[in-house]
Amino acid sequence: MSMEKFNYCDFDSNTVIKSILQNAFTIDHFTSIEKAYEDFKHCFEDESYQGRVQTIERKNFTPQTSDTDFLNKFPDSQYTIGVDLPVAITDSESYNGKCVFIVGEDALRKNESNPDIILSTPFATHWPKYRNSHGKLYWKFSVWLMEKGYKIYYTDLKKVWIKKQSESRKLAVPDDLLIKFKECLKAEIGEFKPEIIITFGKEAGDSISEMGIKNTIRFIHPTFSASKHWKNQYKLSSASDNNKFEFMINEFEKDRSSFNLGRSLLVG
Repeated sequence: MSMEKFNYCDFDSNTVIKSILQNAFTIDHFTSIEKAYEDFKHCFEDESYQGRVQTIERKNFTPQTSDTDFLNKFPDSQYTIGVDLPVAITDSESYNGKCVFIVGEDALRKNESNPDIILSTPFATHWPKYRNSHGKLYWKFSVWLMEKGYKIYYTDLKKVWIKKQSESRKLAVPDDLLIKFKECLKAEIGEFKPEIIITFGKEAGDSISEMGIKNTIRFIHPTFSASKHWKNQYKLSSASDNNKFEFMINEFEKDRSSFNLGRSLLVG
């Protein structure tokens, strides 16, 4: 598939994304974020490009929370920190001006040591190797949506992921920071005005439901590890990628026909 028809990171990161992220983070040297977006664009088009992973210094990207324990762990290199930068993609041959959000839970990272914050994108959409392997189902579903005319905006509910390398569990996000993340999501909705929001994973689905956001479609996270849940909850003959894909597109069409598509998704 030619990547030339896709417009990747289809926004001005210095204005749009900066204003969104500043709802939850104090950001210095935003040029590191802009550089990451430029490298992700190159990587999206060229598998050989050496810019798959980008970083920003921890001191330049501080979460806005009153939880001093969480803040004290943030600069500690024993903790791996991940942030997935939101991205928007359109198919220049099909785009009709409408938008769909795909919202994941958080920026899961491998248990690796890095003195800086590891920057990537939701579902590693910028990385051809991932799109063609572990992310193949995400990308197939995304292409189907784009061919129906939608811009896709990918984002995470929780904008940061942090875990001590010697421990198995990630750190819980402080309550006041989670409120900030929900403000980020409201800002994203206000900016891109999606027609429909799709969530992957229980945390993302529950949080958006609690916010009272309309026109939402919830799916179990379509990873291999969740295949048993897919088969049992959705009554699939098997949890193959093809069966998951067919289920997702059928649910999308069914739910879309029942939505009031001309209204704001935010309550109030």
